[in-house]
Amino acid sequence: EGSEEFLAALKEEETKELEISFHEDKIEKICEFFDTNVTTGLTSEQVALNQGKSGKNTNFGRFERIHEYTKCKRDREFQNILSKNLTNGDIVALKVPQIVPA
Repeated sequence: EGSEEFLAALKEEETKELEISFHEDKIEKICEFFDTNVTTGLTSEQVALNQGKSGKNTNFGRFERIHEYTKCKRDREFQNILSKNLTNGDIVALKVPQIVPA
């Protein structure tokens, strides 16, 4: 009976809509949430910590049109970073019709 309740709770979680409000938030709030900075981007240390917490960019490779490299601001400079190495808090520059790689 306990496992049935657990499975029912899991199914309920799966059917809930994902609530994303970043498109409504100010950039300062988003940067605070992801502990990043638009001017400087993430530091190498922050990248290592974030990748340790969140793992690899699992969205890379799921879509054919995602570019292999993404222009990303790290350590105060825009750099071409392998899209599979992006992490939470990265500041990226996209061009039309580029798909968000994370």
